[in-house]
Formats: sequence, structure tokens, C-alpha cells
Amino acid sequence: MSTSPGFGTVPLVPGAEPLPELEVPPPGRQNRLTVLLRLLLLLPHAVVLVVLSVVAVPVVVAAWCGALLIGRAPDRLERWLAGFLGYETRLSASAMLLTDRLPPFALERPFGYPVQVRLHSSALNRFAVLFRLLLVLPAACVCALVTAGWWAVSFVTWLVVLTLGRMPLPLRLGEDAARGVPGARRPGLGGRFGPPGDTRVPGGLTVTPALSSPGAPRWGFSRSSPRP
Repeated sequence: MSTSPGFGTVPLVPGAEPLPELEVPPPGRQNRLTVLLRLLLLLPHAVVLVVLSVVAVPVVVAAWCGALLIGRAPDRLERWLAGFLGYETRLSASAMLLTDRLPPFALERPFGYPVQVRLHSSALNRFAVLFRLLLVLPAACVCALVTAGWWAVSFVTWLVVLTLGRMPLPLRLGEDAARGVPGARRPGLGGRFGPPGDTRVPGGLTVTPALSSPGAPRWGFSRSSPRP
């Protein structure tokens, strides 16, 4: 996968696997009309995502079998799943009003789009791959709680952004956290569909400045989980 200027500032730790990175833009003005119609505008993307989700199930199974056999996900399957995760993340970020721009219909990482996901390919621990669903269960529970909390306040958030034409910083920090937890969980342990490119159990999240968007937070795994 290619490298963009906004990535690569999360330092690598000896003995630890590279961290997945999620970059989101800083809070800015939003068009009230697109905020009002956001879910309607994203409806075609939601239909595409449903179709891709169905396709992703056998792809994940094939990648899991490949990882057990050769100790890493096959390159083509890994690239497809990484593209799927990126597309889902960009769609979610737009729905959560983290950006005013609608996502493109593309699995490739779009150049210039404010929400970016970068995954690092690495060798896998076959034992962790074998018990992937069991290991990911605690993170899945956290993800479900965070997502439920976001939906509980999403209507209020929508009204605030619609009224002000922007998202206040406190709300934005909460939205970033809500997007960062599931976004980090899936590439790390596969989640529902994420590529099994990391053998660690997801830990905390760290925020580092993004070079391509000054002031933009980028979420990554904490550096406290070395390779097993």
C-alpha cells in the first residue's frame, strides 16, 4: 500500500507490530443542506456497503484459512479486505458528520480525501489466528457499547451541527473516539470483516498530529502490546 504524507508519524516500537492508523480532519464548517440530507445522500453508499459485506464473508473465511496455512493473509485478499475496511470507515465518518465530504465509490485509498485508513501487512501468529473470534470478543463488546452510546446522542449531535454549521470540539472528540474504537478493532483482530493483519488483542488508543491536516487527530493502537 502506498504511503501518504499524513501517515508514518506513529513511531514503531521494537518487538511490536506496526500500528493501524486512522486519520480524520480537524473540525470545520459544514454545509447545513448536506447535513440535513446526509443520511439520504449516503443511501447509495449504504446499499453498496451491504453488497460488499456479503462478499466480504467468504473473503474473510478464505483469508483466515490462508493465514493458518502460510502465516499471513494472502496478498490479494488482504488488499481487498483493507479496501473494504477503508470504504466502511469513510462512510461511517461521513454519517457521523466527521467530514462534510461524501466518500467516493472506491475501495482504493482516495488521494486527497480527509478520512484515511492505513494498515500494515505483517506475519501472523497462527495460534492467534485460530482463536481470532474468541480473542476479539472483549473488544467487540467495547465496540458495541461505544456504538450504542453514539447512536443514543446522534440525533442531538445532528441538531447541533445543523444549527451551528459546525461540530463543537467536545462533541468532535467524542465522535473521534467512537469512530476510532471500531475502526481500530477491525484491522487489528479482524472484527467482523477486517483483514487479520495484526495478532495483538486491541489495547488503548493514542492520538498523534497528522502532517497532511494540521491539528487533525489520528487514532492508532497503544504501543503497550508487543508481538506475542
